[in-house]
Amino acid sequence: MTSGAADGRVLDELSGYSDGPFALVEAYATQRARFLRYVAGLDAATWRTATRCSEWNVHDVVRHVRDVAALHVFQLGGPFPGFRHTREFDPVVTPTEWLAASSGESPQDTVLELARLVEEERLLRAKAETNPSETITGALGRTLDWSVQSIHTFWDAWMHERVSVTYVMGSVLQ
Repeated sequence: MTSGAADGRVLDELSGYSDGPFALVEAYATQRARFLRYVAGLDAATWRTATRCSEWNVHDVVRHVRDVAALHVFQLGGPFPGFRHTREFDPVVTPTEWLAASSGESPQDTVLELARLVEEERLLRAKAETNPSETITGALGRTLDWSVQSIHTFWDAWMHERVSVTYVMGSVLQ
């Protein structure tokens, strides 16, 4: 499966992003820093505010981004994230099951853990440097360039950043 744009950039399951894995490394660094700045400045009322994810408030969305970051670090060779799901991944059910593991966690603890995981995502640069053409088996059982999985986690973080920011704050992050 391939998608392309008029400028010639292509994302391909077997060869990754045509601009190479370091473009992904830079995009991650920018998005993660921006998101951490945003969540570090939230007040108590905003953490409880509903988002476009109909069953999640801002804290739930940030916990989800943190959970996906934990999985991303694990996929890059880091430690096991500590939570499991008992069936095939279901995008409606599974992330909510993951949130159960951090029920009752304070927003401050969520931000600290996300910041720690962002530091661990330095494994992304190491992977790009040492094994840029590695393939993995994706969630659907197909062979993928390793960076495609990272691109998916990047998209998830970016999308949820937009869900919480544009809906709750009425603006787009710079």
